[in-house]
Amino acid sequence: MAGRDQLEEGESGVISDQRAEQAFEFLRDSTERIGAARGAYERAEIMRKRVRKRAFVGAEGSVAQREALAEINEEVAAADDQYINAVVAFETLRAKRDIETIALDVWRTESANRRRS
Repeated sequence: MAGRDQLEEGESGVISDQRAEQAFEFLRDSTERIGAARGAYERAEIMRKRVRKRAFVGAEGSVAQREALAEINEEVAAADDQYINAVVAFETLRAKRDIETIALDVWRTESANRRRS
């Protein structure tokens, strides 16, 4: 097979050693950032609920009216925006880490296949 011949000749497969090293370094270096992003996400969710409840309690009228007033409250909208931004930041970093993990998994598989050949 042409693919196996190439690997036996020392050429790398889909993921080079350098790319695998970059993936590992990204995972290592982003550990604290993913933790901080998750913390910000959780904090934003808590604050979002608090602000919404505060707006509801401070409003007057029936339950439906108070819920409606809470939903259009500017502080609630700002808390929702902060929550969305925190979710985007966390999910983006998590997706990047997932991609790097996949790259390392592919590299490991290729390395094992080269050793068996």
